[in-house]
Amino acid sequence: MFPSKQIPDSYVLRDTQESRETKPIRNKKNLYKALLMAFLLPVFLYLIYISPVKQCLKEEHLKSWKESMPLWYIFIPLFFSAVSGISIALGTPRSLIAILAGSVFGFWLGLLLAELSSLIGAGIAYLYSRWARQTLLSSVMERFHKIQGYVEAHSFITVFLLRQMPVPGFLVNLFLGLLNVKAKIFFMASALGFLPQNIIFTLYGTGLKQDFVFNAGLASGFLILFSILFYLLYQRMDLAKNLLSQISSLKKTV
Repeated sequence: MFPSKQIPDSYVLRDTQESRETKPIRNKKNLYKALLMAFLLPVFLYLIYISPVKQCLKEEHLKSWKESMPLWYIFIPLFFSAVSGISIALGTPRSLIAILAGSVFGFWLGLLLAELSSLIGAGIAYLYSRWARQTLLSSVMERFHKIQGYVEAHSFITVFLLRQMPVPGFLVNLFLGLLNVKAKIFFMASALGFLPQNIIFTLYGTGLKQDFVFNAGLASGFLILFSILFYLLYQRMDLAKNLLSQISSLKKTV
């Protein structure tokens, strides 16, 4: 089902000796950052949990808002998703939106809205890059010409892998749009790729609303597990290494 972990030589963009030496180090740093976050983020959120802010997130407090707004379950979630999607397109981290969604709407609805917001934000940047592909970034396209054929042939796994990488989402959306990934595959693979991170950070947000120790502990456990799994995957797949290299080069170009 998945492509071989070896990339055909014709698709590989050759890196310098320096970049090959620094990639493992950089990826270890990303793993250490994720593990550090798994321990520090709950501490920060706990300070919020024991502060007066928690009272605003209690169901008893929100009940009065819901009763005064008959369309609470329709208008507010849609408004939240639209505003959050635009914010993500402009560079707001998806993790922050997921925490906010979980803290206000609870886990299941919060997860749904976090996914919807992520797709809206990704879609905006993706459509922009599809337009820019023909008008503004021809010089950037030349750099990705060699890998484009491989990405088009294995679009789903490429999009999914990119969603797990510790790089800004805007760059990923720009990269995928420039490589002309089909919209259907882009949104389907993105929805699946967004899920691990959205589950983790929606759980963190839900902890601000109820059962902090359980939800934050579960979220940190998932964060550690997914971070280690991706690190091991990165070590074994040439595709993952090459994609991260190209995203990093796009960051410098943009």
